[in-house]
Amino acid sequence: MKSKPTAKSKKDGKQNLIPVRKAAPVEPKKKLTEISEESLAERQLLDKMFSANADAKAESDKRRRKAMEATITLLDGRETNIIQIHERFTSKPLPYKALFPNDNPFFANALRMHGLDHIDPRIYIKPKCIRAFILHAIYNRFPKSKELMRAINAVNPILPSGFRVRKLSQHVDIQGREQIEQYREDANKIMAICHNEYECKEKLHSEHGVPYQTDVFKKGKHD
Repeated sequence: MKSKPTAKSKKDGKQNLIPVRKAAPVEPKKKLTEISEESLAERQLLDKMFSANADAKAESDKRRRKAMEATITLLDGRETNIIQIHERFTSKPLPYKALFPNDNPFFANALRMHGLDHIDPRIYIKPKCIRAFILHAIYNRFPKSKELMRAINAVNPILPSGFRVRKLSQHVDIQGREQIEQYREDANKIMAICHNEYECKEKLHSEHGVPYQTDVFKKGKHD
């Protein structure tokens, strides 16, 4: 058996044998893969397609943003835009705040409009017709109210009991709550001069553009 080659060194007058390490073998360079003219043309075509799609998407996003920022004039003369409409909704519920406090005449007026003025307006659970009237007189005032209510219903649906876990206003942002308070006072002014629900809804429609089916209400009034 052959011994490994060694190198000689002198130390303290003695020769020490030191193993000599062999150099690591050099791996041959990999040959670059050549791309055919057909593959190159196909790659260039795909690059152009992706670039065109990116440009088209950027242009579409630009047009969409411009449309969302466009000013919309509401029936009552106020101006808004789609972005502001979407900003009124918040999926994360805000802390509860009494937007219809007991010292405000809204519920007393609403009960009178529905012929229920014998009911104490301070009771926590209001009759179903009053809850529906809040949707009509208050939440229908919001621009794109259907979209707003659809979003609220998705995160705070009506339970089989007929109630929700949270108040509707807990899914409306701070500015939206200020609008609710303004809509509440507008409704109070109208209810103060009306004798029933139908007169009130006609006034809400004529003064604030709140939609309702006039013929249905008039028919119900005479039946």
